[in-house]
Amino acid sequence: MKKLIIAILLILILLFSTENIFAEPTVIVFDGEINHVLVDSNDIDTLRIFQKQAKDMMAAAHEMAQAARKLGYKESHPVIVLAGKEWNAWHNDYVYYTNQIKAYETRMNEYPVAAAVWHALTTNGYSEAAAAGIIGNMMAECGHQTLALDYTAYNSSGGYYGLCQWSKKYYPEMYGASLEAQINYLLESAKDYMDYDDPAEAAIAFAKGYERCSSASYERRKEHAWTAYDYFFNF
Repeated sequence: MKKLIIAILLILILLFSTENIFAEPTVIVFDGEINHVLVDSNDIDTLRIFQKQAKDMMAAAHEMAQAARKLGYKESHPVIVLAGKEWNAWHNDYVYYTNQIKAYETRMNEYPVAAAVWHALTTNGYSEAAAAGIIGNMMAECGHQTLALDYTAYNSSGGYYGLCQWSKKYYPEMYGASLEAQINYLLESAKDYMDYDDPAEAAIAFAKGYERCSSASYERRKEHAWTAYDYFFNF
């Protein structure tokens, strides 16, 4: 009788822990095997939270099975079988989130300057579309039409420097500024361009109001904005 009570408690604890300890959107579906509805996120912090959740729950399922074995239950006992299914399901989650994190990190490492700008903007209140629009302009200004941004780029004929090719005449403090200093200045000076839902619209607004560049490059900047958006957000 004592073993039966413990077995019931173990099952309840396992079910409660997997369904209620962590917030949505992880959902459990019982279909012979256990499957979880995976979280499709482009936020690295969210991915890491769910990766850790999966790892912790794998350990919990393992401990549950071990506790049942110490009580003398056979491998065919419902508690051990359930714990095994839970471990497999959470392991699948762990592999999924690990692969998503690796994909994110690969993109961040391939274009580190653009990645630094993207991260700074999107973690300081700028929408993803706005960040893409700004980076799309930078691709035209200092990236040779690519995401390989050069924050030290200098146009000697016009006296323009950096990510946004700030004028040395009007913005002397930006000439020779570090990447960090340029990003910090951008965060403060581009607040009028924080809230956009469409990367192309953000690119044009930034081109007209901030860069004040020739309209001949508008279409190219719009295309670049979508390139940045797809690269950093739709990976």
